[in-house]
Amino acid sequence: MNTERKHIYIEGMDMCGKDTVANIVAQDLNITNIQKLSLVDPNPFNVDKNKIVVPDDLLFGVYLAKSIIYDLEQWSPLMTRQLQVSFTGIRSASYRVGFPDGLGPVFEELLKYSPLFDNAFLLTASFEARKKRLALKREKSSDHDYLIETSPEKVILIDASMVELATKEMGAMIIDTSNMTPEQIALEIQNIISGFKQRDQII
Repeated sequence: MNTERKHIYIEGMDMCGKDTVANIVAQDLNITNIQKLSLVDPNPFNVDKNKIVVPDDLLFGVYLAKSIIYDLEQWSPLMTRQLQVSFTGIRSASYRVGFPDGLGPVFEELLKYSPLFDNAFLLTASFEARKKRLALKREKSSDHDYLIETSPEKVILIDASMVELATKEMGAMIIDTSNMTPEQIALEIQNIISGFKQRDQII
């Protein structure tokens, strides 16, 4: 399978299976260069909302914007295979739909300067499938997990925004994982990367 110098991007809202699938793809394709959220590492503007004190979400959004700008300025493709699992830019733009604070248009504008990946995938799933997966999870790890429990309308809205932005700005192929196992999803992605499956065959 010829995947040399491929830059692969896997995105998706919580409980779509992206982290599990990304781990399988990385192992099967022997990819050791994996980035999560940030395009470059280290990014001095990266912040963990759970580890710092910020007065409101707007200020936290400013931190995110600085982080994205730093990513876009510093990123350059490597000569080896890379796997990007989520990107702060598209997640910030999408989640702002559910929590309007005026920064949504800023994040969307920044997305126009995102790198073009050799293969980009947006994993989605029905709300019912996400709830079932969340129920099987041993413990909730983020505010977004609670969002699935408490605000189904926001989950649907954010997911739709992410699908739209990922296809428009990142050229992503959409895969509905609702009725697929992680292994099936990973195989689907690898078939597309290798050219065994064409874009118009995507589920």
